[in-house]
Amino acid sequence: MKVFFLITLNLLSYLVYSQQKKLPSEYYNKVKLGEEKYRLGDYYDAIPDFEQALKFDPENPALLLKYGICLVESSKDKFKAINALKRAETMGEIKAAFYLGKLFYTTFQFDSASYYWETFKKRADKNEIRKTNVDKLLNQMYDALMLINAPSQVVISPVNMVNSSYPEYSPVTDGENSVLYFTSRRDDTRGGKKDINNNFFEDIYFSNKVEGQWEEVQNPGPPLNSKEHDACIALSLDGSTMIVYKTDPYNGTGDLYTSKKTETGWTKPLKMSMNINSLHEEKSACFSADMKTVYFTSNRPGGYGGFDIYKSTRKKNGVWSLAENLGPSVNTPEDEDTPFISADNKTLFFSSKGHEVNIGGYDIYKSCFKNGKWIKAVNLGWPINTLGDDLFFVLSPDGKNGYMAGLRPPAESVDIYEIKFKYDSSDVTVFKGNIVKENKISFGQIIITVLDRETNEELAVYAPREDNGKFFVVLPNHKELKVVFELNDQYVIEVISPATEYGYREIVKEVDLSNIR
Repeated sequence: MKVFFLITLNLLSYLVYSQQKKLPSEYYNKVKLGEEKYRLGDYYDAIPDFEQALKFDPENPALLLKYGICLVESSKDKFKAINALKRAETMGEIKAAFYLGKLFYTTFQFDSASYYWETFKKRADKNEIRKTNVDKLLNQMYDALMLINAPSQVVISPVNMVNSSYPEYSPVTDGENSVLYFTSRRDDTRGGKKDINNNFFEDIYFSNKVEGQWEEVQNPGPPLNSKEHDACIALSLDGSTMIVYKTDPYNGTGDLYTSKKTETGWTKPLKMSMNINSLHEEKSACFSADMKTVYFTSNRPGGYGGFDIYKSTRKKNGVWSLAENLGPSVNTPEDEDTPFISADNKTLFFSSKGHEVNIGGYDIYKSCFKNGKWIKAVNLGWPINTLGDDLFFVLSPDGKNGYMAGLRPPAESVDIYEIKFKYDSSDVTVFKGNIVKENKISFGQIIITVLDRETNEELAVYAPREDNGKFFVVLPNHKELKVVFELNDQYVIEVISPATEYGYREIVKEVDLSNIR
């Protein structure tokens, strides 16, 4: 009844401007269809309905306003949007001034954006000003000017072999950057379903890198992909464990699952602990390098507002601890999303709408863990952050290369981008290689333990990949360490000397366990 009332009320608003005209029934049908889609946020599909209606009543300001808003929100034809909104604004639709400001802001015409937002503030009532949050947008514009004038020293380029005309996002890669998994809404999704906005459901895809080039994208199929939404959220540095987001078709919420890479392929994703998943939504996550900690987002009650970032630590018995909110240095009254922890477990990267320096939608930030707490988050700056949403930042162990996703002109949908940093800030040692063993022994039987050689304190426990025996161990840089490869209560020990300089170090070695039976 409420929906019918709202649509009827909107139709009456059009009649006020059209009562002197004899308009055909097709006009009212198109207006009704456009209104239904507009109310659901399906701006793209509402555009042709409003266009058809405007052919019959081209000077209707209410109709011009809705048409212009749809063009802005769907990022379609900026010239048509400007024309429609300017006409609506001159005929008294003050909300058009707000959307003109928004449109000019996203096209870097800051003077025009400021003019229309200030015009809106002078003429709109207090309730409209509060709902549009125009003051925050004006602050974003000043932040953008500051960051654009002091750009970060990075090179950003689209991953063309991976990107398509469909949205691609949530890139995750192993520590060697040899495989890239990502999420997309393509027409070959396993279920073939579409959502209310006519977008295909999410599926997981991947590409292997061979001789420095990404190969043709593949869909891994089941069990990673089902007939519902499936998204890759995180990948362990050795490439053996994936966190997958899956929706519940019955209640619409989403939870986090894990899948393991074995000799026969990926295992069926299993739901993570109830200390991580809740009755609410958990939609993004990442592992620490040693797999002991998972950082994730949730909109469960008791946070600072919207989606917050939490962490859970795996105990020695394998049980995940109760979720712990990361606190106000990371979380805000608005949404935080897509956390990623650096290889040394000291820097958290994430996207947020709520931190003070913000230039539009989600920006990417970092917070460092110092003296037992997370310090105030810092914006990664321009051009990593743009005037739109920037999400899914991940970083290589050496700190030199990263990936992220966003909508950047001239692309018309969200794509994946590679970031190359001029300076790296990683201070870890990566010890990696292959294990040689007897054929009858499974790689899954091998345990890799990292010990402080001076105190014999256990620092981390790893395992080689079950499918190929590769190992990827991240070590603190300035300690003498023992890396113990254990099989059937027998050991092979590798001693790692401390690094003498600050920076990234890599040790590659084949570890022979073939004499252990």
